[in-house]
Amino acid sequence: MSSEIFGLATLLLIQLDVGQEEFDRKIEVLLKQLRSDRIEDRDGAASELKKLDPRAIPTLRATVDSLEPEARSRIREVIDVLETTKVLSPGLRRAFPGLAERLSKGPPHVWTEVFLSIWDLRSARSVQSEDLDCLVVRAFREARAGAEQVQLCDALAASPLPSATPILIDLLASDLETVSDAARTATVASKSSEALTRSEVLLKDARPWVRSNAVAVLENLGTKSHVTLLTPLLSDTSSKVRLAAGKAVSRFDKARAVSLLTASLSHPEPSFRRDAVVSLGEIGATQSTSAIVEILRDPDTEVRAAALKALVRLDARGAGTGISSLVEDSDLHVRICALQAVRGLALEEAYPRLLALLRQGKKGDDLTLSLAAEGIVELKGKRCLSDVAEILRTGSATGKLHAIRLICQLEAMDLGPDLIQALKCDDSGVVSGAALALGELQIRTGVEELRKLLASRDPGLRATAAIVLSRLGDREVVDELVGLLKDKEQGVRVQAALALASLGRNEGMAILIGPNSMPCDLSLLCLSALRSPVAWRKAGSIELARGKLGGGLEQIAKQFAQALGVSLAVDSPLTAADDSRWREETQLTHGGGKKCVLDLLQDAVQGTDYDFILEDGKLRLLHRNDAFTEWKAWWASTQGE
Repeated sequence: MSSEIFGLATLLLIQLDVGQEEFDRKIEVLLKQLRSDRIEDRDGAASELKKLDPRAIPTLRATVDSLEPEARSRIREVIDVLETTKVLSPGLRRAFPGLAERLSKGPPHVWTEVFLSIWDLRSARSVQSEDLDCLVVRAFREARAGAEQVQLCDALAASPLPSATPILIDLLASDLETVSDAARTATVASKSSEALTRSEVLLKDARPWVRSNAVAVLENLGTKSHVTLLTPLLSDTSSKVRLAAGKAVSRFDKARAVSLLTASLSHPEPSFRRDAVVSLGEIGATQSTSAIVEILRDPDTEVRAAALKALVRLDARGAGTGISSLVEDSDLHVRICALQAVRGLALEEAYPRLLALLRQGKKGDDLTLSLAAEGIVELKGKRCLSDVAEILRTGSATGKLHAIRLICQLEAMDLGPDLIQALKCDDSGVVSGAALALGELQIRTGVEELRKLLASRDPGLRATAAIVLSRLGDREVVDELVGLLKDKEQGVRVQAALALASLGRNEGMAILIGPNSMPCDLSLLCLSALRSPVAWRKAGSIELARGKLGGGLEQIAKQFAQALGVSLAVDSPLTAADDSRWREETQLTHGGGKKCVLDLLQDAVQGTDYDFILEDGKLRLLHRNDAFTEWKAWWASTQGE
């Protein structure tokens, strides 16, 4: 060793000795302070001792027996904290001061709580995932069975930690299916070959979810040598296992999987046939297309539905005839799958059958008819309008209603005469639909026939006619609307009052917001025509494409405000439950075409507890009861009350 290197080594040893001497002196001072008569000094000393490097543990252990009871208790607590500090990574110590004390003093379950909370905060605190490896084993050990185990597995699926791998492998055999499923995902993410031997054993487990997850692990981490073990599971008693085995065998030997699964299409048990066809679709077995087409005639509805879905996956456009025949299947689920297949594969040969469905229009089969109507538009676009007009003239009442919706969706103003003729139909639902379509499409040539409906015996038609005529801006109907304010049906009186308000007339205000009136389920937006007529007229002149609207009610309200060039004030924010329900139930964004903002505003709040108020320079969204109260106060003020 050269003299220079020897000198540097000697200097380093001297520095270490000095550092150790200072460290020992610090411990000595703190131990002396721990015996102080002042509680503040003792508390301070204990706090500082917990911050020491864990190499202080031997010295502290040596002093325990010489201390009085209180100091002894404090030192034992300090040792527990420092022992925990030894376990923690430097990154955790820096990011979470006091973490060791929390872990050492808390109940065992705190390890799980800490792991999950730090996992959520790790990015914000600049903690690396591997820093948590020191916590994960205890976190699993103390986790409550079920949800917490799943949370831990989900975390490890995103960022695997080596220490947890044996635990994950054990959890594959959990009695809880959700835990076993989560452990499977995390085990696959770990890419650990340790899982293979255990999974091979679990293929014979009595619990189907355990067998299924073992198959999935072998599919992702195994080799072609595992095909021999996996193949028998294609005939497992569990559907879940059979489906998993189909994917796994295909990964290593697709030809074998296709051959065996195709043979299973003739299995006597329907569930085996169903799972075989599902697997063939999932593995992309295009060579089995003809065999799948054959079982479109299977007596079991689930098999037929599965075959339709598989053909879509396989992009089997050549199977159009077989698929199209099932749009008229006796089973609703099969019909829906067939219609979805027709749309997904754009099968034009199905067009005549879709028209026949719409023309027959079986009552109570609205979902089938809606899908058929959507398919008609997707296959032909506006080229279908002559056929739609024919359905409106000769179809069943239900078929006519769907034809009317298509006319609105395609903005087929040229079919105005057909809509006007439909006002003479014997079915009140068709008449009402045709009337509303005339209003939505702003076809004013139907005003004369609509005015006749104001005298209809059907109160629903009287009310519909009142609203539609006001949407068409027919001011010549004011006298007749005023007459309806005395109608024997309250619903007609309310709609007449709303119609008058939208025309800028106040004759019906006593019905809507008079001293004795109560909140109703209808929007009072039309009262904005009286208070802010300029803003009202502007909103009636601007159109928006429904298909471009998106988001929850508040997000769509922002789009309305932007289109109007005004600010938005959300006086009553939607609760999460209300927003979720609105997104599920709204028909606002369904279909294509444009509508004026006034109609869209009313459509947006239909069936909700909310309403809009339109002011000069501002659009407000608020709870319906709050809107009613405000309108009532405003009207009272204008009357000097």
